[in-house]
Amino acid sequence: MICSNPIPLIHLFIGILPLVLGLGAGSELSSPMARAIIGGLVTSTILTLFIIPIVYTFLEDVWSFIRKKLCIGMKN
Repeated sequence: MICSNPIPLIHLFIGILPLVLGLGAGSELSSPMARAIIGGLVTSTILTLFIIPIVYTFLEDVWSFIRKKLCIGMKN
């Protein structure tokens, strides 16, 4: 099993956090962009770790069920 290193993601999140919170000069201009970046990171992480494997497993089971039904139908 290959384990990815979450440290760069955490550092990116911590680095963008002051922009999201509105700390610093001119942060009101870059705050929406920082929110979009964090939202994209969270969304892609959830999709990659949870949604895509679940959908893949479901479709694999459906395809296996269909193949079994077709093979049983051909034998009769």
